[in-house]
Amino acid sequence: MSAGARLLLAIAASFLSSPLVVADTTLCGGEGTYSVNSTYQANIRRLVDTLPDKAANSPTLFATAMFGSLPDVVYALALCRGDSNASACEPCVATAFRQGLQKCPTATDATFYHYDPCYLRFSNINFIATTINDNQEIRVGSQRVSAPFELFDAAVGALLNATADHAAADPLKRFATGEVVAGDVVPAIYALAQCTPDMAPESCRSCLADIIRRVPSSSTGKTSGGIIGVRSNYRYELQHFFLGNPQLHLPAPGNFNHPETGQSQEVYKTLMFVGLHTTSTHIPRITFAAMKSEGGKCAIFDVQTLQEATNNFHGNNKLGEGGFGIVYRVSHYYNN
Repeated sequence: MSAGARLLLAIAASFLSSPLVVADTTLCGGEGTYSVNSTYQANIRRLVDTLPDKAANSPTLFATAMFGSLPDVVYALALCRGDSNASACEPCVATAFRQGLQKCPTATDATFYHYDPCYLRFSNINFIATTINDNQEIRVGSQRVSAPFELFDAAVGALLNATADHAAADPLKRFATGEVVAGDVVPAIYALAQCTPDMAPESCRSCLADIIRRVPSSSTGKTSGGIIGVRSNYRYELQHFFLGNPQLHLPAPGNFNHPETGQSQEVYKTLMFVGLHTTSTHIPRITFAAMKSEGGKCAIFDVQTLQEATNNFHGNNKLGEGGFGIVYRVSHYYNN
């Protein structure tokens, strides 16, 4: 593709892409209410005064706290996004706390997603003793990509799973960012994944895998999406929405020669995206996310070819799975 064509593609993508709506969300729990001027309210106010500063001064930008004694003890958690800093974290948590209390004025349990620099939850239930990813919210963009959905969804799935791997391996913040480099067909895709830093790597990866699997069918081909919970979250966009350069880079589509025909087809050089979709008859349909060089239509490859390319779908080549399908890696695919 010429430089001019790439420029036009980038301009078109900027108009066609729709950033994820990031309005603040407050979830008022149903675990009861407290009275005005009660001991429970006083304990919440103590946390309002201390939790924002505690989170901001932590190298992980994360804090948990409890104040008071039964039956008026309050438990709280606050997390700022991994690409934030102390000067941005403290006012974000303070604002989230203040607005959460305004929208849930007497609720004993409330979660506020000050989307998406920070979020917090407080409760009369000791939720900080577990890693249950409560109060999840699914967000899906309104626009669809012009690229073939199967190819785009496979690229998103690979990116989310790879970014989740890196987030779980981050020893400090359990946070990672990544991108799929723009190609001739698929636009650039950016993503982040994060867990609360007190989670073990295995727990973090399992938590992220769970919400990646929860991707709704309505997100097929959508230019943006995400799921956020108290313990883990992810988000993807066509725009570079986080601070700093992506930590992870997945390759753009390239060309290869088919081993039998020598025909050039557009594929990922080092990643093969395979979607396994089970039909109502429980027969798996295997889709290889490649692009024919003529007409830009998605090609469906035979099972034997896919088995050879993935070493019979060996687990060592599996990057992950979820609502976007199962994703496999291929280091070298049949070079003549």
